[in-house]
Amino acid sequence: MAEIKTTELGQMLVELARAGLADQVGSWISDDTDNSPVTGEQLRSALPEEVLREAAEEAGMTVEELADQLARELPTIADALTPGGELPGGD
Repeated sequence: MAEIKTTELGQMLVELARAGLADQVGSWISDDTDNSPVTGEQLRSALPEEVLREAAEEAGMTVEELADQLARELPTIADALTPGGELPGGD
C-alpha cells in the first residue's frame, strides 16, 4: 500500500469525519481500545474519487481493492498514529 504521511492521514481523518464517519474516526483516535469498523464502500463515498483513483493506480489496484484494504487497515493505523487522541500534524 502507498505510504501515507502523517499530515495526509490527519487531513483524511478530518475529511472522513466531515463526510459522516465522525463516530468511527473518533473511535480510532481515542484512547479506547475498540476501533469501530468502516467499509470500503463507506470510504469510497466519503473520499474524493480522483484521490482514490490516483492512489489505486499508484498501488496497482482497483479503487474497490484499495478502499477495501484501506477499510481493513485504516482504523489500526489511525489508532497507532494518534497517541492521546491527537491528530497527526506533521511528519
